[in-house]
Amino acid sequence: MTLTTQHGQPCELQQLLEEVAKACIAEAYDDALNRLLDRLSQSRDSAADLVFICACIVALAGDPVKAKNFALSSLSMGGHTEAAIKCGGRIFLESGSRGERCRLFFSQNRLWPIVHVASLNPAVAKKSDLVNFEPWYFSKEKASIFPRQREFAADLNSDFIKKHVLFEILPDRPLFTADAKILTVGSCFAEELRNYFLARNLSTNVVFIPPGLNNTFALDSYFRWMLTGDDDDQEYWFDVAKTGGVKWSPAEDRARLVSLMHQLDCIVVTVGLAEVWSDTSTGKVFWRGVPRSKFDSQRHVCRVSTVEENQTNLESLFRSLRALSPKAEVIFSLSPIPLAATQSGVSCITADSLSKATLRIALDSFLKQKPAGARYWPSFEIVRWLGSHVEASLFGEDGNSRHVNRSAVDLILGAFVDAFFSKSATSVSETERVTAS
Repeated sequence: MTLTTQHGQPCELQQLLEEVAKACIAEAYDDALNRLLDRLSQSRDSAADLVFICACIVALAGDPVKAKNFALSSLSMGGHTEAAIKCGGRIFLESGSRGERCRLFFSQNRLWPIVHVASLNPAVAKKSDLVNFEPWYFSKEKASIFPRQREFAADLNSDFIKKHVLFEILPDRPLFTADAKILTVGSCFAEELRNYFLARNLSTNVVFIPPGLNNTFALDSYFRWMLTGDDDDQEYWFDVAKTGGVKWSPAEDRARLVSLMHQLDCIVVTVGLAEVWSDTSTGKVFWRGVPRSKFDSQRHVCRVSTVEENQTNLESLFRSLRALSPKAEVIFSLSPIPLAATQSGVSCITADSLSKATLRIALDSFLKQKPAGARYWPSFEIVRWLGSHVEASLFGEDGNSRHVNRSAVDLILGAFVDAFFSKSATSVSETERVTAS
């Protein structure tokens, strides 16, 4: 391999790099390093390139700490050329398994330099353009920085979550005591929260909520009925059962439900799906799905609802909850549990991504209006964003790839209690946790 300039002509620097590469491939590391250091002692031209190749040589010689120092010095100089990077890559490529380990080390530690566009084609940038630049505006006081990789070394814990996710969410003071009346509603993650409260003697209110209410259309429909008695869309009230869908009808007197709702201190609403089954002839949306006996391919379609539709539903839902439970804090959350299946014509993975993104934007748009008594809890971000950076998977402990592991659920719900409940309530939680273990 002969290294040439972008114009195809050999140069003195490239000849030196060629000689150094051959020496390294022959494992004559001292000779190669001395050639470069001698060149640096005579001239500092192309210093960034030469120091970078020194880093490659020292890494191959078995001194990763010194190699990293060389590489960091090289990066601080900038101005690398394509020839130097190709030379380093060639040295590693032709040094067998040792070279592969070094290449991986450089990659993991982000020690490969970036070639400046001007070094590839000087015609695209004048020299003055490279000198007269302005740094980007950046405020350390206002900035929130994504966690560094070394901070993910251990499993997720409550302190890590509090530092990187909850700092903007934590209330100024505890909102609830151990005897607070709480209602959890929405996807199956809401059920996890309810069970967590019950296991730790934290109060929950017994208001029956159909378990199939995991999209904003169904949630809005149900609580609008509870508030006003409006049941114009009851032909779409199908809830989930073990063997399929079942028509839902109220088993309790609406007035009793309204009375119970009025006593609540906290309502946790977890939304799960933006993908819905709708009736094109009426525009109405099924609570859960279309029973097989009622399916009409000319009328019923599976589609992803829009951000605007979900935001409108959330606003209507919140108005109903505010009227039903005037003293309650309403805490919204997005379920981290993936979509089970889709009939939208795309893969389930991409459909799940679109569904969650749609709901998250809708929640953000709604909450940016700063409605009094409404908050957000980032269960989705903790599992699906932070969870992707830790070594152990946060899913599939029970053999089901969609189920969040028990330890992750307990971590999130424990953080929820610590964030919103008084110390007396959290001490009950901790006592129960120790007893259970």
